[in-house]
Amino acid sequence: MAMAQLAQHMESFSTGDAIEYVKELLQRINDLHNKLGATPPDLVAKKSGMI
Repeated sequence: MAMAQLAQHMESFSTGDAIEYVKELLQRINDLHNKLGATPPDLVAKKSGMI
């Protein structure tokens, strides 16, 4: 995709769409961590009281 097309596509993204996309990415990350038997870093930080 050309840079101009990418920029135009990104501008058409609404804030709600962006939030949903980030939520989907976070879910995929968590799913992968679960598959690997690992704990996501933010959960480790929360459990240890760092956050």
